Amino acid sequence: MRAPQESMYSGLCHLFNMIPLWGLLYCGWVFYSMREESRYIVRHAREAMIFHSLLMAATLVFLISELLRRLIAVLSPAIGSFLHNMNITIFMTVVAVYWVICLLGAWRCFSRQNFHYPFIGRPRS
Repeated sequence: MRAPQESMYSGLCHLFNMIPLWGLLYCGWVFYSMREESRYIVRHAREAMIFHSLLMAATLVFLISELLRRLIAVLSPAIGSFLHNMNITIFMTVVAVYWVICLLGAWRCFSRQNFHYPFIGRPRS
């Protein structure tokens, strides 16, 4: 069993990770302040920061594709409108999946179960 304080800090890392940039700041603070006290908390904070960076990368791709869409919309407004709707739909789907994964991580940590982000953390055997 993990100490209740470890579960709280790690769960808050995943919960605050839902807030763009602020979640990254909170996880960085937890990573820095707890690095000597708990490897469990540091692992969760590190994984949350990496996962948050993936959302920031997806946001960058969204913004670049929106800029390209505006250039295309000058030549063909119909294609530009279609690309805008598709871009928004894809980005909102990515954000919804991101939030669900963050909520799942927070719930599992608060209930003192093990959690790893997909493709980032892997269970040790």
